[in-house]
Amino acid sequence: MPSTALQILLRGTGYTARSTGVGAFTIMPAPREVPAAAEARKRLQPYFAVVQTGISDALCRNAPGAADKEILLQLWLSSSGLVTRAEVIDDDGKAARDQSYAAAIRGLAFAIPPPGMPQPVNVVIFPSFKASRTCGPVNAARGGR
Repeated sequence: MPSTALQILLRGTGYTARSTGVGAFTIMPAPREVPAAAEARKRLQPYFAVVQTGISDALCRNAPGAADKEILLQLWLSSSGLVTRAEVIDDDGKAARDQSYAAAIRGLAFAIPPPGMPQPVNVVIFPSFKASRTCGPVNAARGGR
């Protein structure tokens, strides 16, 4: 996918790509992060890693075609850690037509979110997740493919 390739190419350069239409991107300087925001992001990273792993696991079990494309998600979590709302979004930030992957994620339960965690939580699942170490053993353990 072009957006994935651009993310990889621009990593560490101080630039970012913004979608301006189907297959069109503008490359611009990445916004500078204020120290407080950088500290908050660092504090939340372990929780976000758990969420992303849980989502990948759910997609491995419940959404067979998910491994074929990049999936951008927005999630809303309750104070107890339950995914109360999930939406697949397109590169332009609008809700995608196909929301079947979001259906596989709604109702997942995670640990209680850290205080002050922003909502929604934005997650990107890359196409290669199904071939990862995580998905293979999950499916094998559950008798999946």
